[in-house]
Amino acid sequence: MSNEKTHLSSPVKLQRDLHDIEKALEKPVDQKTFQALFKKLTLAQQACSSMKLKCSGTFLSHSEQKICSLFGKVVTSYVDSYINQIVKKAETLSPKDHKAIESLQNEIINLKKDHRPSRENLIKLAEVEKKIGFLQTFSQISEREIDPEESEKLLYLASCVYHKQDKERKETYFTLSETAKERFHTHLFSLKTKPFEENIPTLQALFASADEMAGIPTKYPSITEITEFFLDEPKD
Repeated sequence: MSNEKTHLSSPVKLQRDLHDIEKALEKPVDQKTFQALFKKLTLAQQACSSMKLKCSGTFLSHSEQKICSLFGKVVTSYVDSYINQIVKKAETLSPKDHKAIESLQNEIINLKKDHRPSRENLIKLAEVEKKIGFLQTFSQISEREIDPEESEKLLYLASCVYHKQDKERKETYFTLSETAKERFHTHLFSLKTKPFEENIPTLQALFASADEMAGIPTKYPSITEITEFFLDEPKD
C-alpha cells in the first residue's frame, strides 16, 4: 500500500515509468506485454490526476499528453505485432487444417471488432482472408466426390482451352458431371472470372478442379507450370 502511495505522489517515479514504457515499445508488443503496459499507463494516469489535485504545472500537463500518446502507441504496436503473427500463422496453413483455419478467421473478426487496424494492416489482413477463402475452397471436397474419370475430362478440357479447340471445348464441358462443374465454377469465382472468359484463370481453375476430382491436394498452377505441362503433353 505504501508503495502505491509513493507511486501516486512521486513525479520522479511517474517520469521513470513513462520512460520505461517508451523503452518497452522499442520491441514488438505481445498480448502479455500489452496488458502489462496498459496497466502501467492506467496507474500513471491515476498518479498524474492525483498530483494535479495538489498542484499544477508544465510537467503534469506534458505528462498527461505523453500518457495519452503512449496509450495510442501501445495499442498500435500490439495490433502491428498481432497482425504479423496472424500473417505467419496463415503461411503455415494447409487445406486440411480446418480448425486452425476457423480459429484464424475468428481471430481476424475479433481483432477488427476490438481495434481499428491501419490501412497497411488492413491490406495484410485482406491477403490472409484471401488465403483463408482459397484454403476453404480446396478443403470442401469429400471422398465420395472423387472421380478420376471426371478429372481426366477436366484435363482434356484444359487442353482444349490451351490449344483453342472451341468445338471440342464446348462438347467436353457439357459432358462434365454436376460435381465437376461445381468445382470448376467455385474456382472461377475464387479467381474472380467467368467460364472461358480469360485463358489463364480458366486453366488454373480447370487444373485445380482436375486435381481435386482425383483426390490430390493442390494449388493454382503458375503460367510457367501450365506452359510446361502442355509442352510435355503427348503429341498425336
